[in-house]
Amino acid sequence: MADDDVAPWSTMPTWAMHEVAKHVEKACGAPGLLAMSCCCRNWRTVVVEDARTLSHLQFRFDCQQHQGAQRGPQAMGRKYRRVPGFAHVQSLPLLLRNAWRAGNPSATAHVAEVMEWNGDVVQALRLHLEAAKGGQRRSMVRVATAYYHGEGNMAWDAEEALRWFKKAVGGYHQGKMNGTKQVENENGSFVDRHGAMDEKSHAQNERQDVKLQAQAALMLGFMHLDGEGTKTDVAEAVKWFKKASSHGNGEAQKQLGVLFNTGQY
Repeated sequence: MADDDVAPWSTMPTWAMHEVAKHVEKACGAPGLLAMSCCCRNWRTVVVEDARTLSHLQFRFDCQQHQGAQRGPQAMGRKYRRVPGFAHVQSLPLLLRNAWRAGNPSATAHVAEVMEWNGDVVQALRLHLEAAKGGQRRSMVRVATAYYHGEGNMAWDAEEALRWFKKAVGGYHQGKMNGTKQVENENGSFVDRHGAMDEKSHAQNERQDVKLQAQAALMLGFMHLDGEGTKTDVAEAVKWFKKASSHGNGEAQKQLGVLFNTGQY
């Protein structure tokens, strides 16, 4: 671009840029927003600071498999190092941090995972509880597990554990609550506004969701079998073991074999 050339958006007021972003999102989905954020600082600011956009994004990455630092969209796949206190939160991608502060359940769940990985279990569980209430299945399972074992600031409470495991089995699929758009950001790529994604990413999300459901169902089976948080009910336990088994959980399959072969059911 020549020195005397001026980008058409350089003098555009912020409110107008937000309007353009809305139309881009409607027409192109999140990939369009990503392209905008790569264009220049002005557009990037619109994307990462717009509360409406932040509240509708769904994040996905593994903080334990990613360390180091990058700039730009690739930072969504950056790796993290253990650091004390809240400093590790500041090392997170700006989009993720802003979404968390805007109350995005998916972002909250990921921040919780990073905090726990860095050793702050109490704060992590507090955030997982917020994310669980927002419909994040993995946070529901984490909260249920914390109540079951009595971790962090969550005292042992079998009834609460049972309640959250049940929510996890029948809870919302990640990104489906409140019209949440999904973003596959493990490699820095975004998913469109309707939650459509490439076949590989969709399969990964489905496998993760099914695994979480199976894990919760397995625990419900054991809790009903042992009378934890509820009365002992072998028939109910078998129901949950069957559900976990139908999702491919090998432990549930073994437990069903034991119950049937020993005549307990």
